[in-house]
Amino acid sequence: MENKEKQPNTEPRDYSKAIFTIPNLLSLFRLILIPIIAVTYLRGEQPWVTVGLLLLSGATDIVDGWVARTFHMTSDLGKALDPIADKLTQFTLLLCMALTNRPIRVLLICMVLKEVVMGVEGIQVLRATGTTYSARWHGKANTCLLHGTLLVHLLWYGIPEAVTIALVCLCMGMMLLSLVLYTLDNVKRIRQGNLNRATRTEDEVHG
Repeated sequence: MENKEKQPNTEPRDYSKAIFTIPNLLSLFRLILIPIIAVTYLRGEQPWVTVGLLLLSGATDIVDGWVARTFHMTSDLGKALDPIADKLTQFTLLLCMALTNRPIRVLLICMVLKEVVMGVEGIQVLRATGTTYSARWHGKANTCLLHGTLLVHLLWYGIPEAVTIALVCLCMGMMLLSLVLYTLDNVKRIRQGNLNRATRTEDEVHG
């Protein structure tokens, strides 16, 4: 009888329930950077130190996403940890700047309100579908715009208030757009999840 060679398994490994993955460790690293960024800013040290840390955080965010997509290391924990690291970094630095900058306080309040709404919607989606979802393009665009605004204020000492207000309005507009688009997606997911659950229940009853 002719021996058949065993074919190698070419299917990508399932990382959906994994915890210790490279993307997750990079997200954890970004979380560790947050208090360091806050301390360097509040101490009033050279702004390039804070800028460098913020750029390092942003770079690890990009690498995190690239590794997850390229090597199929997307996990449920990573889907939650990645945006948490982003939002906490933004929130912390905005809070530090808001201590002395009134327009930034408005942006900080808007961000908190948006994230509260998104958090409530996220819980409803998880209950309806049992699944967490990755960030969409508008969420990433919102993150980039906020990081850009933070960098401008770090590098531009004595920035005119009119420029700050313009950047704040731009960020708020992107936040609103992102919130609307996420809400539309979440409503569809909740409805579909509830429909699927009702269908399964009906099948079980008639089965």
